[in-house]
Amino acid sequence: SGGVSPYSYEWYFPESTTALTSVSPILQFYSSKSTSGVLTGKAIDSNGASAQATMTLNIFAAPNPVVTSTTQYVKDGGSAHIFLTCGSNSSKNYNVEWQVNGSIVSTSSVSGTTQAQYALTKSTSGQYSVSALVTDESTNYVQQSNNFVVEFYKSLAVNVTKQYSTTVVGNGITFTGSINGGLVPYSYEWYY
Repeated sequence: SGGVSPYSYEWYFPESTTALTSVSPILQFYSSKSTSGVLTGKAIDSNGASAQATMTLNIFAAPNPVVTSTTQYVKDGGSAHIFLTCGSNSSKNYNVEWQVNGSIVSTSSVSGTTQAQYALTKSTSGQYSVSALVTDESTNYVQQSNNFVVEFYKSLAVNVTKQYSTTVVGNGITFTGSINGGLVPYSYEWYY
């Protein structure tokens, strides 16, 4: 406010002595790296008078959440231990919403490069997609992780049936195995 228009503007960023000049009082800035320090905005009126204001600027690396597990296949009733990391550049605190097949099942907090964990236990066979929605506590920046699919399966059971019980020498008998549970593809061994 004050001075004689039109105005010009100079912006000084942390770790820089070179000014960015503008004829607009609005500046959009996109950083390609983490930085913090003092941002200085300077207004110059048409008579050459100037005034400036400063503010603290903190730019942090966005979380890069990645969900992994040491196992992808688990027998019904067992547990898959799911791990979440937010990236090596992260140094902040995050809120984590664990999701299974798109529904929130648990919440937790993680600090910086600390690894968050979630134990997925199911008694029903099927594929379950696990992901995490990560929110930066200070900026409310939200990032969705990848989906990691865990398959829970039943215990393997096999039943063998025969074409008929008796035959004569030289005729064949057909045996059929039916399988339930386990994980496909199957291989077969016959002992006689």
